[in-house]
Amino acid sequence: MWGLALDSVISADVVLANGTIAKASKTQNPDLFFAIRGAAGSFGIVVSTQVKTYAAPSSATIFNYNYNLNINAATTALANFQTYAVSNIPAQLGLEIVLSKGSSRGTVNFGVTGGWYGAANQLNVTLQPFLGPLGNPSWKTVTPGSYLDSAKNLAEGSLDTSNPLGQHDTFYAKSLVTPQSSPMSQTALKAFATYISNNGYDANVGWFLQIELFGGSNSAINVVATEDTAFGHRNSLFAMQLYAYSWDSNPPFPAVGFTFIDGVADSIVKNSPANWDYGAYEPYIDDRLANSEFLYYKTNLPKLKTLKAQFDPTGVFNSPTGIKP
Repeated sequence: MWGLALDSVISADVVLANGTIAKASKTQNPDLFFAIRGAAGSFGIVVSTQVKTYAAPSSATIFNYNYNLNINAATTALANFQTYAVSNIPAQLGLEIVLSKGSSRGTVNFGVTGGWYGAANQLNVTLQPFLGPLGNPSWKTVTPGSYLDSAKNLAEGSLDTSNPLGQHDTFYAKSLVTPQSSPMSQTALKAFATYISNNGYDANVGWFLQIELFGGSNSAINVVATEDTAFGHRNSLFAMQLYAYSWDSNPPFPAVGFTFIDGVADSIVKNSPANWDYGAYEPYIDDRLANSEFLYYKTNLPKLKTLKAQFDPTGVFNSPTGIKP
C-alpha cells in the first residue's frame, strides 16, 4: 500500500568514507540518495533520515489462517496464490504465506497471514477467491482494531523499545525474489512442495519459509522505476525468505541446515528456465550466495559499482556481501 520503507525516505544525513557528512535527497547529492536507498551499508553511515508519513487507516485487521496440506494440495494452493496475487486485489491487503514442517511426511503446514487495512467487513470477500478453495482451516485468528492495535499485534503485543527482549537465534537464511513477468512454473512449484513436504519433514533442523507478496496490479512497490533507487526488484511478485535454525537457538548451526535450505532454493531455481530472471533480497543477507552482487542489485549493479568507487575509493565500508568497486 505504501511501498518499501526506503520509498518513504525524503532525505538522509550520511557520514562518508572521508569523514564528511553529506545530505542526500533528490536535489542534494542525488547519486548518493539513489545508492543509500537499498545499498546504504556499502556507501556510508546514515545518521538521520527524514521520511514521508501517512494518515493511519481507519481500520486494521491482522489475520492468520492455518492448513495442513499434502503435496498436491500445497502445489495447487501455491499456484492459486500466484494467480490471486496478480489479480486486481486491493492495495490495502498485505499478505504472505508461511510454510513449516507438516504433521506427517508428505505434508506441509501452510499458513496465510497478513494485514488488511480496508473496512473490516470486507476482509472475507477480499480473501475468498484464494482461501475458498483451501476449505476450512485447522485454526484461524482474525483480529480487527485500530492501526495502532495492528502494530502492537505484529510486534507481539508491545511497542515499547526501552527494554529489548534480548532474544537471539543461530540460523541460516537464503532468499529468492521471483519476477512478476515470469511466475514460478507448475514444475517448479511441484518440486518445491515435494521437497519441503518430504525433506522438510526429515530435516533435523527447525525451519520456516515465508513467501511475501511484493507485486500485483496495485503494488506501490512496483510503481517505482528500477533506476530510481538501488533496490533492483521493481518487477517482483514474491520475496521469499528461506530460514533454518538450531533447535535451541544456540551455536553451533547444524550442517544439515545448510543442505536443507540450499535444497529449498534449488528445488525452484533448478526446475525453472535457464534464463529465469530471479533475484535475491539483500536484507536476508546470505554470505554463501554465489553471484550475490548481481542477484541483489540486478540492472542497478553497474551504476552502484561506479558510485562505490566515487564515494568509498579505499573500501572503508567494504563487506563480504556489499558492493565492490
